[in-house]
Amino acid sequence: GHGGGLFDGDVEVAQAFMLVSSLWALTLAVVLEQQRRASDKVQLSERSMRAALAAGRGFTFDYDPLADFVRRADPDQILAPFMEESGASFFERVLPEDRARLQHAVTSLSPGSPTYDETYGSRRPDGRIVWLQERGIAEFDETGTLVRLQGLTMDVTARREAEEALREADRKKDRFIATLAHELRNPLAPIRTAADLLGSAKAG
Repeated sequence: GHGGGLFDGDVEVAQAFMLVSSLWALTLAVVLEQQRRASDKVQLSERSMRAALAAGRGFTFDYDPLADFVRRADPDQILAPFMEESGASFFERVLPEDRARLQHAVTSLSPGSPTYDETYGSRRPDGRIVWLQERGIAEFDETGTLVRLQGLTMDVTARREAEEALREADRKKDRFIATLAHELRNPLAPIRTAADLLGSAKAG
């Protein structure tokens, strides 16, 4: 300021400039700190989500129906290597007996009924079948057109196999009881006949 520089000796202008500069620097520091904290919260939230999904063997999905493109966050690679694929490719791997029902659940979504909850089987590239319980929620534009579908899918293969094992055990029990009843009925028939004859007045 003294040597005819930027402010040419105008102390008030220099003080005003320094005040504005200080306020700008302080504001920038506050904004950067808020952004850092927000970023830390997002990262913590993402880590918590990944941990929860890994603990429950699940993944999230985000489907763009206009581009027919689905993206998944699948930490356990339950449907590996299909982290990104078309909707058509996804439905091709759904078991035929479940495919039509799942397609109907998705295509029948509306602004008044934007959610679905379905359980279905899907075939992995290695040929293994996994059973999935899926809950999705749809977003629509002002014209009622589906523009986005998001949700959570959980691997329920272990539960499904346990339920099937219980049903098979129940079927085996029923077959055993039916066989036992049949085998017991065969020797009882002649015994009953002999007992009837022994009790007859005409028996010699």
